[in-house]
Amino acid sequence: MAGLLMRKIYGAVISLTVVISLLAGPLLPAAWAKEPAAPQLTLKDAIQKALSSSEDVKAQEYAAEKAEEQRKDALDAVDFIPAPLSASPQGDVAWSSFMKADYNWQIQKKKLEASKDKVTQAVVQAYYDVIYKNESLKNAQAALARDEKALQVARAVYAAGGIPSTTASTGGIPPGTRASLLAAEAKAQDSRKAVESAKAELDKAYITFNRLVGLWPEDRPVLTEPLTFAPLKIDSVDAEAERAVESSKEIDIKEKLKDIAKVDVDYPYTLSTSGFVWQELDITGPEVNIKEQDIAKAKNDTRQNLRTLYNDIRALEEKYAALQDALRAAEEGLRITRALYDAGMTTQDKVAEAEASYTDLRTKLVGLTAQHTVQLASFCLMTGRPVTDGSFLDAVVDKGSAQVITAGDARTEAGNVAVFRIGEAKYSLNGREISMDIAPVGEDFRAFLPLRYAANALGVPDTGITWDAESRKVTLVKGDRRVEVTVGSRELLLNGSAVTMDVAPKISNGRVMLPVSFLAKALNADVQWDSATQTVTIKY
Repeated sequence: MAGLLMRKIYGAVISLTVVISLLAGPLLPAAWAKEPAAPQLTLKDAIQKALSSSEDVKAQEYAAEKAEEQRKDALDAVDFIPAPLSASPQGDVAWSSFMKADYNWQIQKKKLEASKDKVTQAVVQAYYDVIYKNESLKNAQAALARDEKALQVARAVYAAGGIPSTTASTGGIPPGTRASLLAAEAKAQDSRKAVESAKAELDKAYITFNRLVGLWPEDRPVLTEPLTFAPLKIDSVDAEAERAVESSKEIDIKEKLKDIAKVDVDYPYTLSTSGFVWQELDITGPEVNIKEQDIAKAKNDTRQNLRTLYNDIRALEEKYAALQDALRAAEEGLRITRALYDAGMTTQDKVAEAEASYTDLRTKLVGLTAQHTVQLASFCLMTGRPVTDGSFLDAVVDKGSAQVITAGDARTEAGNVAVFRIGEAKYSLNGREISMDIAPVGEDFRAFLPLRYAANALGVPDTGITWDAESRKVTLVKGDRRVEVTVGSRELLLNGSAVTMDVAPKISNGRVMLPVSFLAKALNADVQWDSATQTVTIKY
């Protein structure tokens, strides 16, 4: 009776709990809503987090621990070490059981290493995929901003009844016509779809990465590893192929399986339900031969796979060199087109075409660099070089030729440093020298910098810089910040709010020049002036 009463009370408590949960349910999401986290992660951080959260790695760790315990138990049963073929049934069984358990333990440890390598490779792939998809999104957003502006112009021209065809055009269609307006609208709509597609691809990349490192799907970690291109540097591909064979976990496991088969040859007694049984050599012997053939094949496959990977890396490096040449040509073409536009000798849509060509090539460069880095990680893993310490590139690349690939509008990470010197037509960005077509000058106790190069140094992409020749106004867009300055005016607009500068921008040799301090402040950067060295240092 007492038991029945307790069951009724327990049932009532459970029912009440369920009712309360159902009533409170609609309130919980709002109360427990999680803000997306944005932890800063180096590649090393990401790999370590992934290894600690991987279910596959944990399962293999348990398997290795179990195999170690089985080895200890098997060793406890060994009273002596029999000689091979000693015809000692009990000694054979005890010793062979221990040896098999020992080999199995070594196999499980190798499987654990292989599991960690698999996770490491997946993290490297996902890490750089996020970086590339971020760049692709920025490219799409820049194209959309450009096409939205072109659409505004097309609408204004159409409303005004058209303008002479020498001043504007829309894909070869006469401006001011209904056809030109529809073409501009269609292009802007395509750009909107491209942005949405790029966002979806980036979200997928983040979800994949977050799942690996143990973050929530909606988290948006900040990946701080610099994207660096450095060519593979090795002395001999044949030596690397042999190194890959020596480092192969798969081959090592096959070797241990062969050793297990040899145990049955040397210690033929086994224990069955009917007692001790002698295994015939004509059964156990061929099993060893089969394992040896399997090992030989695995070695040849590993050598071939290493050579294939080596050739793939070299092919990527050739593509990189060609893409760099194309990018330099596009950058020069963009510079010339802008100069022609400033002089009234070409149209805005030609500038837009040049900007699109440059931005697309730069995005491809980032994607190729990410792919090259992933393949270098595979090369290191195959040849037994450490990857989990985050410095795997140091072992296999020509660091003297290393180039930090900075996304066109992604130079927003903390720690960037740009240095300009009065009178020098070049500046350095994070140690990389960049040429300019005009040098900074010192006037009225101010260091005047060319606005476009100063904006680039502050992380503003070329696609985020607009010059209006009629109003002599420069508009800079970086992230959620829009900065507008006008030649001859001391008023700077930051997202529409006016800030008064102590000196106005001016034009020198066809370039807009201004002291960079107010611009830097508007873009959350710090500026330092060293009078002794005549240098301006920008940090952000």
